[in-house]
Amino acid sequence: MDTTTGTVRLRALFNNAGGTLFPNQFVNARLRVDTLQNAILIPTVAIQYNGQQAFVYRVNANNTAFIQNITVVNSEQSQSAVQGLQAAMCW
Repeated sequence: MDTTTGTVRLRALFNNAGGTLFPNQFVNARLRVDTLQNAILIPTVAIQYNGQQAFVYRVNANNTAFIQNITVVNSEQSQSAVQGLQAAMCW
């Protein structure tokens, strides 16, 4: 781990038939550590924070909005896995 750049040096073997990779090339890699089963995914931009709790705005059947507290389990790119919502609540 290089603390000045926040990078990890990794040695690996890849099939490089097209010659697109070359020695010592810097690449961004992602490592799958775990898979969340039956996770509720929502857009990360929908999540708000009030300093103590994460929440989203929900709309009732009568078209009134209210705050629904949630727990963010994991976020990656533009989606977040959350607890505190049921799939029937999401659209």
